[in-house]
Amino acid sequence: MSNLSAPIPTEANIPIPPKPVGVCLVGLGRAGKFHIEALGRLGPRVVKILYVVDVKEELVEKRAKELGCIGLTDMKEAMADPEAIPYHS
Repeated sequence: MSNLSAPIPTEANIPIPPKPVGVCLVGLGRAGKFHIEALGRLGPRVVKILYVVDVKEELVEKRAKELGCIGLTDMKEAMADPEAIPYHS
């Protein structure tokens, strides 16, 4: 059986965009934690989490405070922002 794993992307091995890519992270449950970690490994010159969205208000408030971004329980505001690319978990 072959190993299909790939190297973990980091800021060191990917192209740096002219400005960080803005991201809207949708879903903050178990998989959301992994996505936050993965985006964090890319570095602040590559990606910036602008919004976190989840139906659980307490979780939204906690993660938004940790990440220094806007927390929402409804995606409408984030989707109206052309700088925020949806990142679904």
